[in-house]
Amino acid sequence: MKKQILTIVAILISAATYSCSCDVMPPIIEFYASEYVFEGQIIDKQYAKDSLSYTITFDISKHYKNGDDPKTLAFDVIAEGEYTGEWTSCDWSAKKGQNWLVYAERYNGKLTFSGICSNSKLTGYTSIGLREQTILNHGNAFNIEDYIFAYESGFNYCENITEIEPIFKEGKIKDYKNGKPFVRNGHKTLTTLLIVYIDTKGNLISVTREKQLIRKKDSIFDLITEIGVVLPIL
Repeated sequence: MKKQILTIVAILISAATYSCSCDVMPPIIEFYASEYVFEGQIIDKQYAKDSLSYTITFDISKHYKNGDDPKTLAFDVIAEGEYTGEWTSCDWSAKKGQNWLVYAERYNGKLTFSGICSNSKLTGYTSIGLREQTILNHGNAFNIEDYIFAYESGFNYCENITEIEPIFKEGKIKDYKNGKPFVRNGHKTLTTLLIVYIDTKGNLISVTREKQLIRKKDSIFDLITEIGVVLPIL
């Protein structure tokens, strides 16, 4: 039976944005979202006439996704601050002769990658870690519906997920008042942990009221395959 996915849409949305304050996605999720994943060397770097951007061309030595082609790929990159006049903590650059591991995806119809908040990285000075290398080697066998993704700090993160309010109104779970005291802004209230299962289309599958979970993960991708419940000791 296929696993249900919790807030996977939120994960994929974050895969399409670049921010130096963002968290780096697990390598397998970025692999899944990418059109190409490869190792290669930059063999050419050409600045635009206005010097505000440059184009780098990779000679690809190893593809991890989508076969062995193409042999080269080119990317347009925003130029360094010394050319644009804008210096930020998000700046990064690539140079001719460098070796990279690249996770490349389509963004606004254009193939791109980022040197920040991404698993794309220089590989000339350090090798790819053993764990990430294992993920890359098995990436094409990854089936996202075999895993459960959890977002535990709220349910309003994704707009297309079934609203939680109807669950309360319909009274499908009666015992909300036995939660633990919680103080916010000087006011005491009661909290209850609800575990909400949602499928890939945002439809509500089930809700349970349990206090602790155990999670079983696979050994390759380090993602949750099963969730079990540990009942509280009375």
